Amino acid sequence: MDHVDSSSFSMSDYERQQEEIESETKSSPIVGDKQSIESLRQAYNPDNEQVQKKINELIQNYSVWRTVRGDGNCFIRAFLFSVCEELVLKKDTTKQKHFQSVLKNSLESLVNLGYPEMLLDDFYSVLDDLVTEIGEGKIKSVDELQQRFVDPDTKDAIICYMRFLISAYMQLNGDEYIPYVLGTTDHVTMDSYCKTELEGMYKEVDNIIVSATCAACGVSLRLECVDAQNRDSTQQVQTITFPDQSEPTIFMLYRPGHYDILYKR
Repeated sequence: MDHVDSSSFSMSDYERQQEEIESETKSSPIVGDKQSIESLRQAYNPDNEQVQKKINELIQNYSVWRTVRGDGNCFIRAFLFSVCEELVLKKDTTKQKHFQSVLKNSLESLVNLGYPEMLLDDFYSVLDDLVTEIGEGKIKSVDELQQRFVDPDTKDAIICYMRFLISAYMQLNGDEYIPYVLGTTDHVTMDSYCKTELEGMYKEVDNIIVSATCAACGVSLRLECVDAQNRDSTQQVQTITFPDQSEPTIFMLYRPGHYDILYKR
């Protein structure tokens, strides 16, 4: 599995970006409006020539981007919004029913793993109802979807359930993920890792969770990683696709500590 390479992203760069993200969190929308990809330059240090070159590369392939609040839930929120946005725009009932089957099966798995159904059902129902409304045409536009993602009764519940869904998948497929957990964290069981690093709200995710999210939902994702890394290649932006060698249907921008949504030209 590929990993985001930010080895030359300096501590001062990281601290500066974290301060910017924390400032943005207090005022930024949970899911922002689409913006021209050119406006991405303002999210980075304009004097960093390496980063600006990478933005030039992004501009060749993407026309707009959408910000997502950097509160630790940004990856899961961006992923879920992208999945739902595709359902709204393409009106693909097959994909809608598939996603709902993923949700239903995950609830059964979680109960079998010992999680309390009464607690889970509250979160599950909110997300399942959202996808049902998309399938029934009650959510007709991306603007309406965006409003649902910021609705107080919806915004946290859907993210919370997605965290449990991913946790169930990782625990049931522990043989695939435990080598990473043992090799890169202090956890010695999948249960400990998932409960500590994944199930809590506002917890940032790592590559293994990104990979598991895509696998659990049957969705292909391409990450475009823009940092200060200097690479000796014609391709400056580090690109990672989950799963490997699949054809991506959703696209995200990764800058150390944060994820936003990208849209192809």
